[in-house]
Amino acid sequence: MEIGDRNVATQILGFIREMSEKLYTDKIAICDVAMDDHGSVVELVEYIRLLTEVIRNMPWCLKCKDWDIVIIGLSSWVPRVLNSIEKFADLKAICYFRATY
Repeated sequence: MEIGDRNVATQILGFIREMSEKLYTDKIAICDVAMDDHGSVVELVEYIRLLTEVIRNMPWCLKCKDWDIVIIGLSSWVPRVLNSIEKFADLKAICYFRATY
C-alpha cells in the first residue's frame, strides 16, 4: 500500500471511530428512526454506507478495534429496524431500511 493510500485509510478509520463514538454516546443509533430528524437519519445512513465501502474495499486496514465498531454497529442497527418496522410508511424509516438491507 502506498504512503498516500495509508494516509487516506488512517483518516477514514479515524472518522469512523469519531462517528461511532458520537452515534453511540448520543444513543442516535439505538432509538426509533421515525422519531429522528432527517439530518440524523441521513448521517446514520451515510455512516452505514461508509462502513460498507470500507469493508468491501479495504478490509485489511481494519484492526480489532475497527471490527468491534462494525460488529457493535451491526448489532445495534437490528433493534433499531425492529423498533421502526411498524412505521414503514415514514420516509425516514424507508431511507434507513433501504440503506441497511
